[in-house]
Amino acid sequence: MEGGQGPVMHDTRAEEPAGQLEEAPVPAEPALLKALDMLDKSQDEIKRLQEENKELASRAAYFQAKLQDAQERLLMLEAQPAEEEQEAEPEKPSRAWWRKLLRRS
Repeated sequence: MEGGQGPVMHDTRAEEPAGQLEEAPVPAEPALLKALDMLDKSQDEIKRLQEENKELASRAAYFQAKLQDAQERLLMLEAQPAEEEQEAEPEKPSRAWWRKLLRRS
């Protein structure tokens, strides 16, 4: 090693005969290996989060539909008693029928 830098590799491809190029093994730097490992873990985490996001979006849509159904049912139930009260209570005359006939107040 020179000056605190990583190992210097000699490129052996130029010394081989033409047409027979082979890659010389290059030792991986620990920082590079660590970065690649972190990249793999990050990609796995992204995939997991995307799947979780899809699942949660599906659940949210389901509960939103359930909420809308419940709201519609409440509106229908609130409207029913008002209609029933109108049907059950006929209009009360302002004065008795016999007073109308005799025109007395």
